[in-house]
Amino acid sequence: MRKENDRPLHENRVDQPFATLNRFHILVHVSVTLAVLYYRVSRLPLLLQLSFTTLAWILLIGSELLLFFLWILAQAYRWRPISRTVFPERLPEDGSLPPIDVFIVTADPDKEPTVEVMNTLISIMSLDYPTSKLHVYLSDDGGSPITLSATRLAYDFARSWVPFCRRYKIETRYPAAYFSGSNVESVGSPEFQEERQRIKLLYESFKKNVEKEKDKTKSTQVMTKRVQDQPSCIEIQWKGCDGLKGPILSGTGFYIKRNALYGARPGQKSTREGFNSTEIAELKQSFGSSNEFIASFLHNRRNDLDNRATTYACSQEATLLASCTYEIDTQWGEQMGFLYGSVVEDYFTGFHLHCRGWNSAYYIPPSPAFLGSVPTSFSDTLIQRKRWMYGLLEVGFSRFCPLTFGISSATCMLQNMCYAWQAFQPLDSFSLLCYGIIPQLCFLNGISLFPEVSSPWFAAFVAVHLSSLSQHLREVLYSKGSLRTWWNELRFWMIISVTAHLFACLNIIMKLVGMKGVINFDLTNKAVRETQIQMYENGIFDFEGTSLLLIPLTTLSILNVATLIGGGCRVIVQKSLHDLFGQLYISCFILLISYPVLEGIIIRRDKGRVPTSITLWSIMLTVILLLLFG
Repeated sequence: MRKENDRPLHENRVDQPFATLNRFHILVHVSVTLAVLYYRVSRLPLLLQLSFTTLAWILLIGSELLLFFLWILAQAYRWRPISRTVFPERLPEDGSLPPIDVFIVTADPDKEPTVEVMNTLISIMSLDYPTSKLHVYLSDDGGSPITLSATRLAYDFARSWVPFCRRYKIETRYPAAYFSGSNVESVGSPEFQEERQRIKLLYESFKKNVEKEKDKTKSTQVMTKRVQDQPSCIEIQWKGCDGLKGPILSGTGFYIKRNALYGARPGQKSTREGFNSTEIAELKQSFGSSNEFIASFLHNRRNDLDNRATTYACSQEATLLASCTYEIDTQWGEQMGFLYGSVVEDYFTGFHLHCRGWNSAYYIPPSPAFLGSVPTSFSDTLIQRKRWMYGLLEVGFSRFCPLTFGISSATCMLQNMCYAWQAFQPLDSFSLLCYGIIPQLCFLNGISLFPEVSSPWFAAFVAVHLSSLSQHLREVLYSKGSLRTWWNELRFWMIISVTAHLFACLNIIMKLVGMKGVINFDLTNKAVRETQIQMYENGIFDFEGTSLLLIPLTTLSILNVATLIGGGCRVIVQKSLHDLFGQLYISCFILLISYPVLEGIIIRRDKGRVPTSITLWSIMLTVILLLLFG
């Protein structure tokens, strides 16, 4: 009979009939897409003469092939989605739980409000976990004295907050969220209510003292508001990965085994045993020169280390380990720890861990364990997405390309396809850019790029379009989303593709040809105004502060309006709707997608409207395109 402590802590099952529907849909979509591609290629010999029509046809073929390639890669997420069930009652006693280290990283108190950072620090300190096995580290890359002073204040408040949470078994341990209006307990003993009021006063005093550290505009604490659930694609993708080798590391809120970060492989001896069989000199080549650090994971070879290490003061040793030069000529960043080589170090590190044979697991409890800040202005969103997409392309076009590097590793082909889709997804910008310009210019000139409505081939194009939309809609509904969620996600994908994705691609091209790119590690702004939150919650785009990244989007929007008017008049006069209906539909569809942009250009007069300079640049580019090809 199985021992009680040998029972699994979690189990998983394949999501049915969702997985079966996914596979059936893949078969149908591939069939109709191949029909569309056959139509394109079979008509190409009829357009051999060099002309604008031939060029447009070839570009559309390339765009459709690229989208089909990316779609095929994305189906790896949908092949074997699973749901995971956990059994917290089977956890061992506190004495048998492993120690954990929690790292909180910040860099700029202006863009990452100190009150939020300190709330995060306090909530981690109050986790329901054995105190002796919980270690919390706060890293401030900016070295701000504000953060240091606020940390002292947070420690003082935590001395009251942590015992309060444990004594009364408080579930929400993020102070700002707990004391918000949605977490007011109307019941409880008089003693509890009195203690709660005392802690609340202490928190208000703590918050006031932290904000005094720097005279700045009051910022809204985004993390205390669940303004929107995560996109449906996250749940679909991570559940799909969970059925393979596990989800990709991304963002925050994940745990990694220490020996995995130290470069070990699954099935090897434990970290201590493995290192005890290695020469000290080899360990120093890998981990650096700190004797105390090496001694921390060796338990019977301390005498082999330099005895002077025992005389180091803790502060001196910490200074050595924290220095920028400590990792020079070591394996940090190459084989151990978070790997360098890309600005998306979480994705890059997770890929290598999966290649070494490690598995990951995805679970989101009914009450979210981790909540984070998200950009609420369009400008910040573009900056963040541009940085992410550039980092992913760095990996995709390096020797670590998932489609080549991952083949010889311990990962399966479907897992490699998941990583490859992440790496190459910014390439969709070229396809959407072509579909946002070429059909419209041809529509204006009366050039048909799609079959007649009465042709059977037209049904194939309609089937591909409806297949893509229906798959996304089904996944949104499966994730408990709504039609509005589906439409917003579709709009967001198209808008981001022709802005952030496009500039990420241009920068990676510049890097590949030896030119200097313009991507920097711009910290995402998490300090926002109340007006930004209100617009975000109401689904209104905030274009204030947007840079030149917005020009492709506004140009496409204005171009579609111009060609729709001009082409529409041609259709009416020449009665050619039967031939040009496909392009008319595309123009109308893009017009609906880009409505918030046109509203920001024409109708709105608030600070969140599209900047006038961006509008003027877009009008000029539209006129140039119309003069050249109209």
